[in-house]
Amino acid sequence: MISGRKLSQYLLLALLPLVVIGGYSAILILSLLILSFLIYSLMCVTVSVSIKNYLQVVAEKNLEIGESIYA
Repeated sequence: MISGRKLSQYLLLALLPLVVIGGYSAILILSLLILSFLIYSLMCVTVSVSIKNYLQVVAEKNLEIGESIYA
């Protein structure tokens, strides 16, 4: 018969790899979520700036066309 102390040590040693794997998995998932959010934020800013630049170029071209017609 295994004594209570040996049984608790055995269970601790048996569960330790699961705890370590779980901890590393949680850190990995959390890191991926944070990085995904940062990439999403950067993409939103990039798209917004790109659209603004495109609309500015179109407006400038329309101004040039309007000035050449009415000049």
